[in-house]
Amino acid sequence: MSDDEFGWFALMLAVAGNETTRNSITQGMMAFTEFPDQWELFKRGRPETAADEIVRWGTPVTSFQRTALQDVELSGVTIKKGQRVVMLYRSANFD
Repeated sequence: MSDDEFGWFALMLAVAGNETTRNSITQGMMAFTEFPDQWELFKRGRPETAADEIVRWGTPVTSFQRTALQDVELSGVTIKKGQRVVMLYRSANFD
């Protein structure tokens, strides 16, 4: 890896980490504003799973895309090689 490539890679990591952290904090504060009972619960006991729940509920990364490398059938739906497939995290995190 060249010095330039390493520099761009480090910058990309810094920006990516910054965005998800910033979004998680913002979503967490919005959730506590919308659900003040949860804020009171958090203030009283600071549950160990609070950060995990904020990330799960707030979902700082909303979707992830991939390109199919081969034709495949999934639950009766054919996905062709080259098609884009999107996973929406938010749709899975509210059980």
